[in-house]
Amino acid sequence: MMSIVNDTTIINKDTKLLLPYLFRRIEGNRFSKLNRDYVSLDDDVRFVSDPADTVGIFTNKTDRNDLYLYDESNESRIHYKKRLDRLLKLAC
Repeated sequence: MMSIVNDTTIINKDTKLLLPYLFRRIEGNRFSKLNRDYVSLDDDVRFVSDPADTVGIFTNKTDRNDLYLYDESNESRIHYKKRLDRLLKLAC
């Protein structure tokens, strides 16, 4: 099966509903994954430490409860897979 995410993925209208856009804090280090339309993607994820403390993964710098993996800039979308992979390595 061909992956829809590669090392230089550009998020587009076809992939934005399938991929995590936002990790929203539920409590502690437990987050829900939301797509670009803010619809929940499967199960919640728990991290071993607070992912908001990890540098270089999220596009927003101030909100510790809503952590965005990309924004409207192409630059934030180019290295999406690398940042998502780094984030998921922190999951329990």
